[in-house]
Amino acid sequence: MILGQDKKLAYIAKVDTGAESSSLHAQDIKVHWVAEKNKTIPYVSFRTLDEELKSHSFFKRVSKIDDVRNANGINVRYYIKESVSFQNRVVDIDISLTDRSDLTFKFLLGKNALRSLELMVDPNKDVIVYVNKTPKYVYRGR
Repeated sequence: MILGQDKKLAYIAKVDTGAESSSLHAQDIKVHWVAEKNKTIPYVSFRTLDEELKSHSFFKRVSKIDDVRNANGINVRYYIKESVSFQNRVVDIDISLTDRSDLTFKFLLGKNALRSLELMVDPNKDVIVYVNKTPKYVYRGR
């Protein structure tokens, strides 16, 4: 999965068919209000890590702000619109920014990306294993 237009970051994404939206690991999220055409528009600055755990800083326009309910209560979540490419297909999707420090995958592929990329999940496949983080898959069926 390739993310971004200006700084291209490649991720091995976790597919979550229960998640409505895709999510990117982000830390130090700060909201900035910028005047544009007589309006005040929210932007976010944040840091994220690539697959080699190298830090990258971004300043992006907020595409959506939402309240997200989880086990810890209600959190405000900021979304950015970003280009995502997979197997020579590129789509723009909303991606939520959240701290995924404790999680293995820094990018979560939700239903919005699956729909936009016209991907389907085969429930007959038990596990997909990446071999040395390359796009060669080993399928273990049921």
